[in-house]
Amino acid sequence: MLAGCGTTKTRNATEQLLISDAVDRSIAVIDFAPLAGKAVYFDTKYLVTVKGVGFVNAEYVTSSLRQQMLASGCLLQDKLEDAEFVVEARIGALGTDAHDVTYGIPPSSGIAQAAEMLPNVPRVPIPDISMAKKEDLLGASKVAVFAYHRETKIPVWQSGNSVATSNARDSYILGVGPIQDGTIYHGTHFAGSRMQIPLLSGKQQAPPVRGLVSYYDEVQFDKVTGHLDIPKKPTVNELNAEIESIVKVPKLSPLTEQMFAAMGPPAPKAPAPNSTAAPAQPPPGPPAAPIEPAPPGSSSPAAVVAERPKPLPPVAPEPPPADASGSPPPDDASDPGNSPPPTLR
Repeated sequence: MLAGCGTTKTRNATEQLLISDAVDRSIAVIDFAPLAGKAVYFDTKYLVTVKGVGFVNAEYVTSSLRQQMLASGCLLQDKLEDAEFVVEARIGALGTDAHDVTYGIPPSSGIAQAAEMLPNVPRVPIPDISMAKKEDLLGASKVAVFAYHRETKIPVWQSGNSVATSNARDSYILGVGPIQDGTIYHGTHFAGSRMQIPLLSGKQQAPPVRGLVSYYDEVQFDKVTGHLDIPKKPTVNELNAEIESIVKVPKLSPLTEQMFAAMGPPAPKAPAPNSTAAPAQPPPGPPAAPIEPAPPGSSSPAAVVAERPKPLPPVAPEPPPADASGSPPPDDASDPGNSPPPTLR
């Protein structure tokens, strides 16, 4: 029987994957549906980057929360005064832990230190004598979000503490390994290469998600509205069928059906006069007089308008009425007082 040994040199990438996976799992279960369609301002002043923690820090948490809010239908605003609600977030935990389990005799230097007390006894440390060994790495993230009205400061929603963990396990059997599995791996790997082991390869569990879309899946959003695909507008027949399925319409009796049949269809309505129609043309009249050109040398314009109508004759005055005897009134000329003076020749 042959056995070998493997060693993992560095764990920087593994630790970053553990932290980012824990952040993704804690944010994926936060549902921003109560704020869907609302103008929201995301306040990030309490998400402070901590130096020395690692590559995954407050910036990754901020971007992940913005993605989840947009996927839930929130309308993010760049300015506080343009928003109706304010969303604040905080990070409670972000880090990794590790522990080892050895099935056998772990390495120890206690016996070697005790042997130093005896003269002429060399110091011989006890090496690691184990049948199997397992190293577990754990990543943890704790995120909380709440929202309130911008003007009144009244709270409207809170997510509660969202805690999630991720893990990575390295196993060694008779010195053969590392055999890697965990939430950050897709299946079981042996020294970085994927492999299938009947007893050790477990079924990969999908992370829990909430909201309109999955945090982990690819989704194509509408470019204009920022929401999912707009559903197709139902037809009239589909609406009637849906109404009939909800409301039970009572069936008419045969006598009522005969009465409706005897009434016949309603009379068609006369078309309403169209106000935008063209006005009626007046009846044709006599042709206008032709326009003759002006004679040469005259100052009149070239185009002459038709002749003006001639003035009407004056109306004759009515004769004065006769007196009671029936004789006409005396003429002014027969009255000697009204005769003109004689003229001298």
